[in-house]
Amino acid sequence: MTSRIYTGILLTVSVGLILLISSPLLLFSFISLIVVYSLYEWLSISDLNEIKKLIYVALFSILLFITINISLTTFQLLLKLSVGLWLLIALLIVFYSSWIRFMLKKYSSLIGITLLYLSWLFLVNLGTNLTGIINGGLSTSFFNNDIQIKHYLLFLIVLVSLSDISGYFFGKSVGKKKLCPSISPNKTVEGFIGSIIIPLAFFSIYFLYYKDYQFMMNDLFFLVLLCTFCTIGDLLVSCHKRVFNKKDSGNILPGHGGVLDRLDSYLPCIIIYQYWMFM
Repeated sequence: MTSRIYTGILLTVSVGLILLISSPLLLFSFISLIVVYSLYEWLSISDLNEIKKLIYVALFSILLFITINISLTTFQLLLKLSVGLWLLIALLIVFYSSWIRFMLKKYSSLIGITLLYLSWLFLVNLGTNLTGIINGGLSTSFFNNDIQIKHYLLFLIVLVSLSDISGYFFGKSVGKKKLCPSISPNKTVEGFIGSIIIPLAFFSIYFLYYKDYQFMMNDLFFLVLLCTFCTIGDLLVSCHKRVFNKKDSGNILPGHGGVLDRLDSYLPCIIIYQYWMFM
């Protein structure tokens, strides 16, 4: 437990410093490296041999490089498809968990590459206004709007972190009814409710009293959706680990496991956040 706390503090400070002092290029590179390493952990869960893992990682890295600048039409289409994909994943997890286990077992590498690529694409293009014309490709929104992009990233990090922490402490303190025992036995309905209520209350108060901004129903809906999909992302990666009888995605972070174990909630939330704010 102590190592988990220390690692959590170190991660928070490190990410905060990167957001504060890094250049757009450094931040872009950091995000890309984290995503590539997360794919390596995903592939390691599925027991691929080292050569295959390195080939997949190399091809994935090339994919990131050649799609830095994609057309606005392609970006819009991928965003809509990505939202639909995560809605489908949520339905399968809740109602047909045996199907999602089958798919993860049979198409593990393809699913990992797809989900991590889409999260990377919409993260490095966070803040892209889909109704506008972007000269020189979508990635210019990341490099030309440095301060605003960091604000968007900070909001997303606080939201996901608050949802995860709230769910953890609510589950530990008052959790009784299991949420998805076949996938993640430790998750409870009470923890899930707490992971929604606390972030919702926090951001409602913050924007109302400190930003003088009254939340609309649309904003409340997407906040609840984001908090819900924090749990969906966590459950998907937990299901993947359970399919291959693994406890963690890695051991690089003492007390936390692997990088993917920290990023699982972000996989769907990045996409939903982009859709909410900029579609």
